Amino acid sequence: MSDQEKNQVPPIRRILVGADEDGRSNAGLEIALDLAARFDARCELVHAVQVPPSLWPKMDAVRLAALNAETLTSAWRGQRSRLGVFLESLGRDPHEADDLLQVLPGSPAAVILQRIADWKADLVVLGPHRRRGFIDFGSTARAVLAETRVPVWVQPGPVHQIKTILAPVDQSHDSLVALDRAAGLAATFGAKLKIMHCFVPPDFAYPASVDSPIPSPTYVVDEIRASTLAEFERHIAERKLGESYPDLEYEHLFLEGADPADRILALEDQADLIVMSTHGRTGLSAAVLGNVTYAVLKSAEIPVLAIRSTLL
Repeated sequence: MSDQEKNQVPPIRRILVGADEDGRSNAGLEIALDLAARFDARCELVHAVQVPPSLWPKMDAVRLAALNAETLTSAWRGQRSRLGVFLESLGRDPHEADDLLQVLPGSPAAVILQRIADWKADLVVLGPHRRRGFIDFGSTARAVLAETRVPVWVQPGPVHQIKTILAPVDQSHDSLVALDRAAGLAATFGAKLKIMHCFVPPDFAYPASVDSPIPSPTYVVDEIRASTLAEFERHIAERKLGESYPDLEYEHLFLEGADPADRILALEDQADLIVMSTHGRTGLSAAVLGNVTYAVLKSAEIPVLAIRSTLL
């Protein structure tokens, strides 16, 4: 397999946006429409509606079907009206809503996951949940992230021009796949790419002659740090980003800290989008990037594109 094939980013052809009733998903739809234009992709807005359960007492099948149809039709009309107004505010034809909108019965997470499979979506875009920038672990976003293999873009606030993309990597295969995606997006947006790795120094060493752990000698930490930096630089060199994207401006940052999520969030004021894998390397001196990703999703005030593991 050539380097070009190895680093090839899957195309985006179908973008699925989760809709809500109070307009919080508007920013998600706005960025989805922007991405659709850039990638010549199709976009669909799906809204889930809870319908009466089939086990309602004294409810015959005909009446239940009529009630479900009425519920879905009413929901579609309300969403269609709001969507048309929002599209018009973007300077678009409000009649686009007829082609964009899907209203389906069921819980939001279940509907989105089923629609991803049925429509073969390449990207899911979700808005904020409950309050700006907060992703509750019981929310639709959490459920979708846990189940789908499709990249999920979480848009926590208004859409801004993407000038810089932050790509945290932990040296694992999946984080490098996410880096390839970040590089492709940076090239598409004409944005700068910041590639970062947070080195977490080991707290303890385990000499064979000592039963209890003792603090690692400085020279051991220095050796691990130097080895990790060399591996980080090697991985970046192997991506051959300059050859794949001649106009791409990028830099790499090798940082150190006990909490990689904190270091990532400390850099969000220097970026407009974070692209990272949801699973990564484990071990004494490496962070579990999956846990880090969820911590970032919960607190980030800029969009986060979460790339699910390809190996699970």
